[in-house]
Amino acid sequence: MEDDWSNYSCPNEACADYGAKGGGNIRLERRYGTNGVALLRCKTCRKTFSENRDTPFFRLRLPYDKLYEVLTSLARGGGIRGTADVVSVNRNTVERITKISGQQAEKFNDFMLRNLKMDQVQCDEFWTYVKSKKGAARGRAKDTSQ
Repeated sequence: MEDDWSNYSCPNEACADYGAKGGGNIRLERRYGTNGVALLRCKTCRKTFSENRDTPFFRLRLPYDKLYEVLTSLARGGGIRGTADVVSVNRNTVERITKISGQQAEKFNDFMLRNLKMDQVQCDEFWTYVKSKKGAARGRAKDTSQ
């Protein structure tokens, strides 16, 4: 069974099929690395690109399960050194994963939070909600330490 690459598009801005999904122009060139990442080729411009391009896993060679462990630990408030110890990876590796993942998260937020049309009341309500969640989190932390 052949893989379906219709959700991918050519990332080459000079390509006639740049950004066009489902055109049948993307094919599997080969798989590489620990995780068997697909190297894809655009039939139109002949450029290759990774299936992980523009994801938090791009240019990271750790097995996916280790990457998930690192990101989960960091998301739960773990520090760099603590995460490195728990997951058994180098501290520099955790810092690199943090940097790359953070850059991708920033791009995602910039894309998703564009052109929000809120009036003053909505902004105030949103901020009140955020502040209440911060207070609730602090309160839970105090309760569990007793």
